[in-house]
Amino acid sequence: MTLMNNAGADVHFSLNSNEQVETMPADSESVVESRSLEALKIAYHNGVEVVEYELDPSAAYSFEWEGETLQLLQVQG
Repeated sequence: MTLMNNAGADVHFSLNSNEQVETMPADSESVVESRSLEALKIAYHNGVEVVEYELDPSAAYSFEWEGETLQLLQVQG
């Protein structure tokens, strides 16, 4: 899975209910390796609340601001 940060600021998130928070710098891209084809769970603060989503491990996603809400948009997959 590919994560891109197009939000213009650092994004903090955790994967698969892991307590470790990862930081993705602004304007960066990260490839997340997954050994299974099962969905990955991501949690992040969207500016209002913490949200969780299941992500396709073969897709590409982009963090982007829509107004005052940080969205994670699927851009490929």
